[in-house]
Amino acid sequence: MSRFKDYLNEETEDLKENKMSRFKDYLNEETDDLFDKSNVEAARKQIERQINAPYIKVNSSTLGGRPSLIINISLDEKQDWNHNIYENSRHASFHLEPGTNKSNLEQFRIHHKLRPKFRKSKVKTVDAAINKINIWINKVK
Repeated sequence: MSRFKDYLNEETEDLKENKMSRFKDYLNEETDDLFDKSNVEAARKQIERQINAPYIKVNSSTLGGRPSLIINISLDEKQDWNHNIYENSRHASFHLEPGTNKSNLEQFRIHHKLRPKFRKSKVKTVDAAINKINIWINKVK
């Protein structure tokens, strides 16, 4: 019985090491990203300038070692929000993350009256992300 336990312990240690090495490789892999830590602020400012919405706020995050952008938009002016609460406006929130194999631009929050919903998509440039969001805004206005 103890040999079996030793075998299981060896196997779980190998799995842990394998997972950790793959995770480290994932964090350190070189990709042709939309933006990286050095130019995330420029991408944030570009998005704030070029999206056609009355209210827009773009926040950046570097959790997990990779930068990403959270884009909050409202189709109503700030003074028109009920009780000055963002969630009471016609709003939507998007997440833009570079270097992912799956979709890297997705909508994760939306006002219940806004239709159609934004489809997850893969974009290669910040300009393409801005264009997709602006097209969606024009559809729901």
